[in-house]
Order: sequence, then C-alpha cells, then structure tokens
Amino acid sequence: WPDHLTKGEERAKAHFLTEFMREVRTLAVTAARRCGHSVKIGVRVDARLEDALMRGKDVRTWVREGLVDLVIPSPWYSGTDFDLPFAEWKRELTKLNSSIEVYPASEDGVALRGKRCRRMTMKDYRDFADRMYEQGAKGLYFFNLFGFRESAQHRKVWDEIVRTGLPPRTVGVSASRGGTLVVEPGGLTLEDAVVMPRDRRQDDHGP
Repeated sequence: WPDHLTKGEERAKAHFLTEFMREVRTLAVTAARRCGHSVKIGVRVDARLEDALMRGKDVRTWVREGLVDLVIPSPWYSGTDFDLPFAEWKRELTKLNSSIEVYPASEDGVALRGKRCRRMTMKDYRDFADRMYEQGAKGLYFFNLFGFRESAQHRKVWDEIVRTGLPPRTVGVSASRGGTLVVEPGGLTLEDAVVMPRDRRQDDHGP
C-alpha cells in the first residue's frame, strides 16, 4: 500500500488490478440486486494519472469500462498536495465516462522542507479548498482525520470545519467513515450522513 504488484513490473502487470476491479464490479452488481439499490465503487489513487499507472492502477481503463463510480486523486505519504492537478483528472476521465465523479483528496498533514510533516491548520484546509474549487472541483475528500481524536489542536480544526464549513460549500460528516470528512455542495448521498448547510461567507480565503 499503495504498492500492490511486483516492484519494477507494476505497469506491465496493471491488468491484474484491472481484473480485480472487474470482479469487484460484478460483486457490486450482485449486491445491488440483492439490496434493491445501487452499490457504487470508489477508488483512492495516486495524485497524478501517470503515477497511478506506473503503480499498476490503470484508472483510465477502470473508468472507460465503468468499473468505478468515484475516483479520488490523493497524495501518498507526502502530505497534502496543493498542486494536485484536479482539472486534468476531471478532463481526462470525463472524456471516457461522462458520469464519473472525481473528488480531490487532502491528507491530514503538510510536508515542510527539511522538517517533519505538521498537521493541517484551518487556513491550510481553506487554501487547499480554494485551489481545488478554482480547478472546477464540486466537492472535496479529506483523508486521515484520525488526529482529531488525539490532539486538542487538531480537534479544534475539525470542529471549525464542521461549524463554519469551507465556503461556499456544505459540510457533511459521515458517521460511518471514521477519519474521513467529505465536503460537497448540496449535501451528501451517503447513508447515515448528517448534512449541515452553511451560509456563504466573505473572508480573505475567497467567496
């Protein structure tokens, strides 16, 4: 994790992960028939398309074949990527499947040159949100928010996100997702989600 295949042969063996995704889709279709509602599949992958492919994740094929419903480009080990190329992801994947959903992900930390990674501040989260919204993101996926259970300072950031939102969006917290916060306009479609609309706010982080 995030390496799933023989080191140095990941791209050549990408078909193994693609076959796995086909099996997962088959299971999801079977489960949907049994449950009487759709069962969607989301994948969290590397922050850049080519990096994902080099690790054996042929996301283009997964999207083209309809094997996934949601793609979450995300940093791995390196802290939040404020230059995550969301617009490229959305453009390339929408060409293949117009119904695909794409949400950029942050991590809970920021990597600093010559220093240890530190926790994200509220300003960091807002800056990340602004950068992604500018590229056309319709929602955000925040990964690894386990620290709010451990650190009073991080819990304060979490509480502020829930209380004020990341303007001009709506904040929804899935009770079943533990360390994950999803921010989406209009609320969440996740079961057991609590949706809290927030008014638009004017501040130095944008509209």
